[in-house]
Amino acid sequence: GNNISSEVSIPPLPSPLPPSSQTHNSKRFSESALLGIVLSGCAIGFMMIALLMLFCCSSKERDRNDGLKPRKGKLMKKKKRVPTETQEERDGRITFFEGSTLAFDLEDLLRASAEVLGKGTFGTTYKAALEDSTIVVVKRLKEVSVGKRDFEQLMEVVGNIRHENVAALRAYYYSKDEKLMVYDHFSRGSLSTLLHGMCNS
Repeated sequence: GNNISSEVSIPPLPSPLPPSSQTHNSKRFSESALLGIVLSGCAIGFMMIALLMLFCCSSKERDRNDGLKPRKGKLMKKKKRVPTETQEERDGRITFFEGSTLAFDLEDLLRASAEVLGKGTFGTTYKAALEDSTIVVVKRLKEVSVGKRDFEQLMEVVGNIRHENVAALRAYYYSKDEKLMVYDHFSRGSLSTLLHGMCNS
């Protein structure tokens, strides 16, 4: 009997790497990975900034081109300007309802002789005699803070009211500081006069 251990030769195991070499390799790998991540993040950040700047520049250029759109071979036609509120105020334009036979502007009302008919919570009511002998009743509103669109919608509602005992609203005027309502004038006197006349009869 030969001994098996004496016949089979076992190759020697490789010597393990020194701890300092493993630590150096892992440290170098982690630094490389960290550097790659930082560079990738910087590249993505620069790309996003560049895209954002490009988008802003294109938006400004598009807005500038929208304001000026010349046509080749033709002169640009001036667009008809829609009167702004300040222009309308300066022109003294009064809005008349359909079917109204009245025709005057704010200057005509300012020149008219006025008589105070009464004062209420929302303003003062005047009897205005125009230079062409037209007589109207003007309600001058006070402390009414409302936008133009809301005021116009309200006037449309009031202007559509038709009743034998209610004076019809014929026109109105709106500006930031002045709001007027123009009614038909009735020469039959005030409601108080009518009531007293009915009681006396």
